[in-house]
Amino acid sequence: LYEIILLIVRILAIACLILALSRPVLMPEKVDFDAAYLDVSMSMKPFEKELGRLYDDIKNNFPDKEVFFFSDSKLDQSRPRTTHRGTDYGAIDPGEGLRKVLVYSDFQRGGYRNFPVPGKEYLLFRASDRQVDNVALLAFYSEEPYFQKEEPVKLSLRAQNFGKKTRRGRIRILGGQDELTELHLELPPDSGLLYSFTVKSGSGDFTAFWIPGDSIPGDDTLYLHVPEVGNRKVLLLRGGSDPTYVEAALRPRGFRTPFELKVIDRLDFPIGQDRSLIVMADRLSASDMRFVRKYLNDGGKILAFVSTPEASVLGLLGLEGTRREKGKSFVGGEGKEKKAFSLANYLILRGGKTLLEDQSGNPVAVEKEGSVVVGFKPEPEMTDLIYSPLFPPWLHKLLLKTMGIRSPIRLRPGESARVPVTKGGEYELLMPDGTGVRIVPEVEAGRAFLDTGPLEEPGFYRISRDGKPLAVIVVNPDPSESDVTSLKPRELSAAFGKNHRFIGNLIKGARYLSRTLLLAALLLFLLETALLFLRKRFFT
Repeated sequence: LYEIILLIVRILAIACLILALSRPVLMPEKVDFDAAYLDVSMSMKPFEKELGRLYDDIKNNFPDKEVFFFSDSKLDQSRPRTTHRGTDYGAIDPGEGLRKVLVYSDFQRGGYRNFPVPGKEYLLFRASDRQVDNVALLAFYSEEPYFQKEEPVKLSLRAQNFGKKTRRGRIRILGGQDELTELHLELPPDSGLLYSFTVKSGSGDFTAFWIPGDSIPGDDTLYLHVPEVGNRKVLLLRGGSDPTYVEAALRPRGFRTPFELKVIDRLDFPIGQDRSLIVMADRLSASDMRFVRKYLNDGGKILAFVSTPEASVLGLLGLEGTRREKGKSFVGGEGKEKKAFSLANYLILRGGKTLLEDQSGNPVAVEKEGSVVVGFKPEPEMTDLIYSPLFPPWLHKLLLKTMGIRSPIRLRPGESARVPVTKGGEYELLMPDGTGVRIVPEVEAGRAFLDTGPLEEPGFYRISRDGKPLAVIVVNPDPSESDVTSLKPRELSAAFGKNHRFIGNLIKGARYLSRTLLLAALLLFLLETALLFLRKRFFT
């Protein structure tokens, strides 16, 4: 047995030595794919050199493969497929015949949509698992629902530092093409700050963008459209109700609003279409009913506050009300926040489009044929909404709705808008870059609407007919895209489906085996020496 073992060890040692002298080599291995998509978004800036080397490798070793880029970092892009600045949205769209797709990215959260594509296999080549320090703007909004030229407008802006270091920079605010103000910020690590300021502008289109001082550029541009409203005469028919809080909201001291308010006890004259009508009276006289009905028939819309199921306005508009004693409702605040307020002796309304619900999901305020009815009175014993700073803008929005002034439609890149219309024919959709496309209404379930299709580029979109504006669409990046932490495996599976796998290398380099075989020969000779040394002890 000893002789056999010693012979095998010697043969293996000599074989390894001979093979080492022949200089064997393993040829490089290439990953098979049909098309490559390289992420050149802002969060990839720390990996710029690696990205350039990978691009050169693909050009040199895969000359017949299609290469696309998504986002807008500067490269020698022969086949650019760019999206909007600083995000990874929507560019990965493998065409027919492309079965296996390579994606090189840091795979940050919020960046991928519309996956998986059936029949495709994704090779995911991750740049890094570490978080990239970044500052981003998350929310940009107006504290008032309308805008007047050269009158003060209150704006608020939320910024977030996702890094572990204090970051500095500036935020520029534009009104149309004019620069309005500039904020110099210092953001502590992993923190968000809210900034409120007042500006005067000649345009209701506001843009805020972040200019980094010592951080990488990120999702740093937000857009805000505030509808322009001219002066409007408003009649308030109180009918015994206390109009104090409505007056205070529409005519606050120290602020100018577009509403010229006149409080009356009864209607004894026709109402012109140049006026808006607020009804707080539950019971209308015959004279009141006649003039309100004529106002509605002539195309006017009313805003009514009711507190009893027998209110005359409900019958006029074909609505029904049911009394509830106590509850809560919610008004949307900044971003996705909602703030609750208490209700007492309110009405659940049925027969119109829901504008406000109570905590059980029952309609508390509804819209019917352009008129708005609220199932409580703005009085202390009815609701505590009046004590909230949300009440004035909420009331203004309801009044603007009756005037036909639409709030802007807010979307994220890649989403579509469905805008209801009442007339056929062609409409124009004006893009952020100034180009326009024609769109025609579609009909579904007896209702006509305009379908814009996916809107990818952030900015302002306008729909008009015969030069008259119909709607404004504001497209802003999804705030979650600003969170540049990496996607977790479960999130990646949800984004790309089950048919994906990670690769560690695109091209594996050639491996020369001489050194490995020489080391193996040396170890075998050492084993032979050990066998000779241990012969007498173990082989007797």
